[in-house]
Amino acid sequence: MSKPIVTLALNDLEVAELKAHHLACGHLVRGCQDAIFRFRDSAADGDGEAARLAHRTIEILEDVLASWCETVSMLRSALDHASSQGRQREAGHQSDAHVLGAAKTPVDASTVFAGSP
Repeated sequence: MSKPIVTLALNDLEVAELKAHHLACGHLVRGCQDAIFRFRDSAADGDGEAARLAHRTIEILEDVLASWCETVSMLRSALDHASSQGRQREAGHQSDAHVLGAAKTPVDASTVFAGSP
């Protein structure tokens, strides 16, 4: 039987760190894509050893690209999760404020328990 995954709420510094990682990884993805396009051009234009080298380089870059794309996806999921936790936390604070505000209003105990035996 699998254990449930426990997630902890992230603080603002941790969320900012995730955003920075996501941004950096996105740039790495785009750079890798650009390199693949350039090497494809040189592989198509070349022959012999240069073409084989370009093809192998493309294979390596495609593996690296797949890894970075997976990382971007995981970071995006973590940021989405953190964002939803933040919204829930904000909604909870608003709800708490509403309840706390209501608690400041005097309550007549006889009306609260009027239906009780």
